[in-house]
Amino acid sequence: MAELTKIYRGMQNGAETINDNLEAINSEIETARGGKTNLDARLDGLDAKDTYLQSQIISNDADIDATNTRINNLVANAGNGTVPSEVVEMRTGDDGFSYTTASEAVKHTGTIVENSFKVPITLTAGHYIVSTNGTYAPHTNQAFKTTDFIDVTGASTIKLDTSFSPDADGYAFYDDNKKFISGSGTYSKSIFVPENARYFRFTAYNIPDNTVRMFLVYPLTKLMPTIDKIIKQDVNEKFNKLNNLPYILTPNQYVSFNNGKTADIVNTKFFASSYVNVSSIDVLSIKTNFSGNLDGYAFYDVNKVYISGSNVYTTTINVPDNAVYFRFTAYNIDTNLVTLTGTNSLNFIKEQILTISKQIQPPINYYYGIGKTLMIGDSLTSGAYYDDVTYKGLSINENIPFYLGKVTNNEVKNAGVSGSTPMSWHNTEFAKYDYTQFDTFFIWFGTNQGLTDTLDADVNSKASYNDYASTNTGTYCKLIEEIKAVNPDASIHINTIFASSGNLATTNSVINQIATKYGLNIIDMSDLTPTNYPNLHLGINNVHFGKAGNVYIANRIANNLNSYFASNQLKLEFGLTPRTN
Repeated sequence: MAELTKIYRGMQNGAETINDNLEAINSEIETARGGKTNLDARLDGLDAKDTYLQSQIISNDADIDATNTRINNLVANAGNGTVPSEVVEMRTGDDGFSYTTASEAVKHTGTIVENSFKVPITLTAGHYIVSTNGTYAPHTNQAFKTTDFIDVTGASTIKLDTSFSPDADGYAFYDDNKKFISGSGTYSKSIFVPENARYFRFTAYNIPDNTVRMFLVYPLTKLMPTIDKIIKQDVNEKFNKLNNLPYILTPNQYVSFNNGKTADIVNTKFFASSYVNVSSIDVLSIKTNFSGNLDGYAFYDVNKVYISGSNVYTTTINVPDNAVYFRFTAYNIDTNLVTLTGTNSLNFIKEQILTISKQIQPPINYYYGIGKTLMIGDSLTSGAYYDDVTYKGLSINENIPFYLGKVTNNEVKNAGVSGSTPMSWHNTEFAKYDYTQFDTFFIWFGTNQGLTDTLDADVNSKASYNDYASTNTGTYCKLIEEIKAVNPDASIHINTIFASSGNLATTNSVINQIATKYGLNIIDMSDLTPTNYPNLHLGINNVHFGKAGNVYIANRIANNLNSYFASNQLKLEFGLTPRTN
């Protein structure tokens, strides 16, 4: 009996344990069901959440990839026209010039373009300037835009922000009768004005209108007479009317006068204009029409932030002082009848004069800092002199290096060799010089044979400059890198050319590409033809120069250096590496 009792109690205890375990299991099952009626429903819900989470992860990955792509694109392409306009604007300094990076623009904040005037510019779409003859030519591509004739009387240099296509477009100079003098399809930020030039026109290809800028730089001796001329001129003359301000009308939209925003509308009678740059305009003359409701016009600041507007139509509109952009509505009017012009009174010009007048001071000759200099080139550098009596092509001592040394008060050594190309000069002359013993180098090649547009194949595809192709283009780059290898502190400047037995346009294009590749200062010599400057070429239609020409070029180089270092003062801090002499 006792044994049976013991067995019964054991069974009873086991049953209680099993019951406790079942209750615990039921509790866990209840928790696992997560409020669902059964585990199967709970698992279906988890599957759905997992699917949702997976889709979110994929979406986030795509967003991250897209963001990375945008960031990489900004870093890789900043400045080449493929980035947002905000980045382009960030690269524009308060001196009006576009720099390679936003950082460079910030560094130049507060600097000025000495003795210069910003020129009001009006662009006409669908046209370009033929650089070889100055013709104002139509083009089916509206990305081509051109200026009207701009008076450059008295100016020595044009500072230009624009862009040319690979075709025949570019800039041109004209005389008093608007007859073509010279031009170029090679873009340069700094362009020298020929002595006999009165007018200038240029092309702006495939860039925003608000990034196109032009300054006229005047020699100090001519600045005050020029100021007097501008002050005394008739208000109705060249600074008065700026005709046909460029805009594009978009249908089914209008400009809200009270906030400047663009609103969509199904009514096809409404059109909204694009942004029009009015930064140098006092009064707008407009022919359009408003409906009398919210549509009208609006002004914006430099960041395109709304300033003011109105829905009351008047034919003349005063431009606010802080306005840079303008937009307007055209309602129920033939768009061919819509016109917009701007009047620029002398107030704007006088403000420019006041600013420049405060800057008038003796010029700073930055070129004194170039140090010991080596000039590398061909017969133009060596001083080949083509008279018919004595020299007949032999080099004279009064060459460009000789006069540049006098102008800058520095030692300038002549390393020019008649007839040389980058390849031939490198083969015969390179080993003759110790490049650690010079601070500054000038390179002027291309007259003989020219350069080929093979920078990618000859240079960029190679691992080392020792592997560069044995071409004039490859050797030109190799020479630069060899100098830099032994003298990292060197200041190197390269020149465009005005004549070549090779392709002139291609050669200058490649020289510009090389300057961009290595971040070098480029000196524009593309206008120095015998036609433009016959007296500098001995009056015998020969590409070589006389003493007057050599003096002129030495001074042009010095002026370029002044301008370059004035805008890039820290770039003058070279030549500090100790030398043996």
